[in-house]
Amino acid sequence: MVFSDRDKLLNICHALGGRARCDDPTLGSAQTPYIPGDEVLECLKDLRKILKLDLATTDKPSFKTLGEWDVLRLDLLPILCVSDSVKVKIAVVELLVPMTWPINENSPDVPAEVELLTRYKEAFLENNAFAVIGKLLLSFVAIPLRNRTERDSAKIRIILLLFRNLLAMRDPLATSTASTEDFLRMNLSEHIIAKMHAAGILDVLLTFAASLDQREFNDWNMIILEIFHLLFRDRDPASISADQNNEANVKEKLATFDSQIRKPTSTRHSRFGGALKVHLPDGTKVNVFGTKNIINFGVGRALDSSKMGRNLVREQKPEVDPGIRRLQSKEARQVLHRLAVSFTKEGFNTFVRSVKRDFDIERGTVQEVNYFQFIQTVSFVLRFFQSVRSDEINLDRVISFMDQRGLLFLLKRLRIYQEEKKWTEVQVTLDCLKNFSSDEEIRDLGENVLRNIFYEEWIVESLVALCRTYKSQSIRYLEVLVETTHILLKTLQSYSKEKSFVVGRKKRQAKKAKKVQTQTPDEEPGLREDDSSDENEKPVETTVEREFRFEKIEMDFAYESVVRTYCDLLSRFETIEPKYVHYITVMLHRICVKSKMESLCYKVSTLDLFARILDSTHFLRTPEGKELQAFANHIVRRLSGALESYPMLLIDALFPKTRSDCVRIQNFSWDETEETKKEPLAISDLGEIEVKPRCILWPNCFKIC
Repeated sequence: MVFSDRDKLLNICHALGGRARCDDPTLGSAQTPYIPGDEVLECLKDLRKILKLDLATTDKPSFKTLGEWDVLRLDLLPILCVSDSVKVKIAVVELLVPMTWPINENSPDVPAEVELLTRYKEAFLENNAFAVIGKLLLSFVAIPLRNRTERDSAKIRIILLLFRNLLAMRDPLATSTASTEDFLRMNLSEHIIAKMHAAGILDVLLTFAASLDQREFNDWNMIILEIFHLLFRDRDPASISADQNNEANVKEKLATFDSQIRKPTSTRHSRFGGALKVHLPDGTKVNVFGTKNIINFGVGRALDSSKMGRNLVREQKPEVDPGIRRLQSKEARQVLHRLAVSFTKEGFNTFVRSVKRDFDIERGTVQEVNYFQFIQTVSFVLRFFQSVRSDEINLDRVISFMDQRGLLFLLKRLRIYQEEKKWTEVQVTLDCLKNFSSDEEIRDLGENVLRNIFYEEWIVESLVALCRTYKSQSIRYLEVLVETTHILLKTLQSYSKEKSFVVGRKKRQAKKAKKVQTQTPDEEPGLREDDSSDENEKPVETTVEREFRFEKIEMDFAYESVVRTYCDLLSRFETIEPKYVHYITVMLHRICVKSKMESLCYKVSTLDLFARILDSTHFLRTPEGKELQAFANHIVRRLSGALESYPMLLIDALFPKTRSDCVRIQNFSWDETEETKKEPLAISDLGEIEVKPRCILWPNCFKIC
């Protein structure tokens, strides 16, 4: 009789053990004691061999079969809790790690695997498995380093990987129409964190993080990095710290309630009354709802308002990361607050030094994703430090990253992610860089950090390139980019005012020397053999030092693509925070007023955006709105003055502009190049005008006409 693989797996699972029979009908099957089988250790080893062979396949049938039979909840976790043998417990953990491994994005059946891992996560909350695993971890950590074998170190790594796997499972999101079960599953990670705290596991992990500079714990620094990254993932440090103060919560609730009361409510007539049908000259009929827009702004404006959000605003990509998720459990909030405080006070400096050391030497255990996880963890700690700063949590607790090496690390990773077009990583790096330089006390650590920003011109060039290459990333990415650029420029401006002379360094490609053609009486014309150049030779980069001025930095941002990027965010002036409007106004003032490139705003889309902003009376009452109104009025006055001397500026407003176009418009003249003088405009026999591409010669065209 031939048994299939499924039958063999069934026989092994039956031999693991089972629940004892109980004659009391009041007791459920879950309340009866679990009795492991006589050959439970051998069965666990057989299961490990089967799963190891199953990892080489894409569909993983054995993993699906074990999930279908719910072996983890019915057999493996009960064996872990009731067994007295350390070998049996380790064998169970060795099975739990591959069964809870994070999902591969290329898996053929991702939804089924997500559902299976969610059920596994629920199973760990039904018993005291975390307490048993925590004691098992301590028993191996307590072994002195000189007596610890490689097998013992591997067991510690396996247990840490199990914690990593359980925290890596994302909780499913539930909508308003979801079931009660889906709503309960939304907070599984919070319950997992609370269970780990009750079992003392978080304290052990803090000890690992604070001792990573020792040889005994240094081998697990990348796993500790992943665990703390997952603990702080999708958490807002400001809300974690603010929720500990009841008075702050009361004020926040009162302010929210007051804003809801003061918010004007719409009536039935404002929603449905006043609908008009407009007959356009071309015969089309358009429905316009709301007579208020027609009375205030006219029919044309009312028609355009319905098209603005659909056509004129570029479509944005959704966020790759779900974003910040507010904690629902008060216990989990308190646990995370204590964990963040202890990690910042006791383990952050050691943690950063150990991880950065492995990054610098490019250790074999370092993966590319670890850089991203490290930046996210550091960004969380810096934001938490700024929100809970006190005498105990001062700058000395985060000093290990607040130096020139930390800044250069962020800037180099930013450049790498920019070249690889990893926009999510770019956003997180910019956010960390913003937190790095937004604090006054941090910026006052020393002048070497700021001097290095001035000295290395590629740092500013990277930000300029990000502003110029923005296309369809998320709105959050654009907000972080605008805020980081504003903070950096403001910092550099204040530094340049204090220093009368600053030197900058820039890399350039050296020009190759031209080969001189020589000819002898016996040779054909051409290059000599000794002077033949190597076509595969790469250009040599040279470094040039020169005097560096802050006005040069401002001029580097004077591009139409940068103005378009900032106008994309400004078009949402009614929904974004007011501080971003201030940042945009300052940047446009640097480009148009200080760099004298007002012509970059002489564009139909930009002028129409200013008109919509000036029509918003509620927005103009804010301080940021008044600043933007003053800038818009300045641009309009400059445009009116330019039109008197150069009427064809209305035509130029329809086309993109380069820097040379801006200089021409500013001087109200057009200097013909030598190429234009040698090759005048050609007129065909029919009298039509032929204009060369990329040459807008409207004054000359009208002269010919």
